[in-house]
Amino acid sequence: MSAQAEAIDQDMGEHIGLRIAVGSLPRGSKITDIAALKVANWIPNSKRTVILMGWATYSKLQTFKRFGIDPAALYAAHLLVTPVHVSPAARTTSPLIVTVTEVDTPVGTSAWNEITKNKLDAIVVDPVTGGFHMLNGRSTSSDPAWCWICYRRVYDKIRTDLFNGFQFIKSEPSTAALDTVVQDTANNYLQGLLYDKVLAGFDPAVSNDNNNPPAIRAAGKRYVDIGIELIPPNDFTQFNLNRVLRGSIRLA
Repeated sequence: MSAQAEAIDQDMGEHIGLRIAVGSLPRGSKITDIAALKVANWIPNSKRTVILMGWATYSKLQTFKRFGIDPAALYAAHLLVTPVHVSPAARTTSPLIVTVTEVDTPVGTSAWNEITKNKLDAIVVDPVTGGFHMLNGRSTSSDPAWCWICYRRVYDKIRTDLFNGFQFIKSEPSTAALDTVVQDTANNYLQGLLYDKVLAGFDPAVSNDNNNPPAIRAAGKRYVDIGIELIPPNDFTQFNLNRVLRGSIRLA
């Protein structure tokens, strides 16, 4: 993907929302191919882009050849059954990919570390569960604020819900009473997301004379300031085992 394509994708995404570009490395790609693709600017640094490895053999139709299914198609379907606040790589709350029998993703810890280091994702066989999962659940962004694709999905959900949910205030008189309605409605919506554990927290909505002075209101505009705290995925767990003098083992 060129820099121009990336810029267009990000611009469209910011204005339309709910846009995630999903692409795949060529079928049969090896770890050694990743560096060449990065040099060619094929892998963008984008908070709205996911690049995958793992062309798959489909279990439902024998007419598809071996490793004939693009992982981008499987990823898109996988997002449909994964809650927006959950990483598509989650082992419990994101379901197994049950429609494939094998993938051509390179196998092994060192290969998976290279995929992760290069901000890619892949369909892999989990060595413990034996099921097919996403490896990372991340975008190609180097920005830690947007590296997880669940962050982007929650953000886009909220933007879309607010846009749809506040159509009732269009062209209404911009008064203090409307300020209260806007703030209370937004806060009730955010409180629901907090209750459903979609958010870790939020700063209450502000839409009053402080951020909507007379000049803004006279132009027919309204600003609503909201802060949201997103829930990060539990991506890495380390158990530190320490032997104590009495001979027992404790988790530290």
